[in-house]
Amino acid sequence: MDKKIFIPIFLLFSLNALSNLNVMWDEAIYLMNARYFSGQRVFVELIRPPLLSFLLIPFQHSLIASRLVYSLFALSCSFLAYEIAEFYGKEKQGLLAASLIAVNPLFFVWSHNIYTEIPSTALALASVLFLLRYLKGKEKIHLHLALFLASLSFLTRYVMGILLVSELLVLFAKKKFGKDVFLGLFLASIPILIWLGYNHAETGDPFYSFKWGLYWGGYHPSDPLTYLKSLHRIFSLQLLLLPLAFRKENRSRILLVTFVLLFLTSHQLFSHKEERYLLPIIPFVLLLSSFGLKERQVKYAYLLVFLCLVLDFIYFEPINCGKDAFSKVGELEGRVLSTGWPLTAYYSDVPVKAFPPDPQDLNEFIEEYNITYIVTSDVYGWPDYAKRPFEYELVGNYSDLCKQVWVYKVS
Repeated sequence: MDKKIFIPIFLLFSLNALSNLNVMWDEAIYLMNARYFSGQRVFVELIRPPLLSFLLIPFQHSLIASRLVYSLFALSCSFLAYEIAEFYGKEKQGLLAASLIAVNPLFFVWSHNIYTEIPSTALALASVLFLLRYLKGKEKIHLHLALFLASLSFLTRYVMGILLVSELLVLFAKKKFGKDVFLGLFLASIPILIWLGYNHAETGDPFYSFKWGLYWGGYHPSDPLTYLKSLHRIFSLQLLLLPLAFRKENRSRILLVTFVLLFLTSHQLFSHKEERYLLPIIPFVLLLSSFGLKERQVKYAYLLVFLCLVLDFIYFEPINCGKDAFSKVGELEGRVLSTGWPLTAYYSDVPVKAFPPDPQDLNEFIEEYNITYIVTSDVYGWPDYAKRPFEYELVGNYSDLCKQVWVYKVS
């Protein structure tokens, strides 16, 4: 195997990203935030980290272009994992790790839609690579790039602040915590300070986005054993390689190990858990596992890559609902209330509000915000009380293979 393997890896990510052009909930939010940041102030959720939406501004009106850019982030995760392996003198193991990342079930599923996990992971891998180069060669620019990229990873997904903590702990442990680190932290703080200023200008609270990020981390408590029960879905047959990550030689790879351990610990403490939240550690775990193979064993491990790819297409193909019913609503005028507010905003390009949590507040809410249309579904969105027909004039009735969507005109 050689670097040409990244060509089929990119094709795999691209074909997966373009296989179904229905927009998912969070994806619609990041695309609409991109439009908002570029001046089209129709819809925004400032509780979301900003960087992904800023990066999508040039592609905001083309879902295909946005998905292809997202595929480049996915490719970067594989390529940067290889670069890290090459740094350790493990080129063959790096090519294997890059292939394993591409066919990892979690990566395969979430390389389809635009979410923050994969871009933040790519930035984290780049940060780790530069810090490793600094620790070996002491080039100040590598240190500053590492900390700056860790900051950007944080602004893509807030929980990736764990990476910056990991890097500072390693620098302290290796007695590298000098004035160059403080200069790097100053540079890393600049984009964060800009985001704080933007929040203050928009909401009056510079910490608005961060506070909501912490809130949602504890929203909808999950089963404490969620991640343990999901290991077979997260890794599939790659579970066979995981014991190799615990080999004694990996103890010297302190930066990779520290990040994985801190990330797992913090996510176990967060009450809200989803499988995709573990995606940022997948490349690091697969790297450590691949390092446990001798060079002569690597070629046999490619059978595992092939089998994982086959299982991905058998068990993890995205649910096909046909053309999304929300996309059929068309243009609306005035202010809209919707159970699927990000999708309604994306497809209808109109200001949209979410329903109030308490149904007793609904009539007052409609009057206060001068709502002209209600868009609701039988099974999709939030809150549950609004997933029903209303007594207003029905002006649209749309369906796909998964749900029904109704549009009502408020008199």
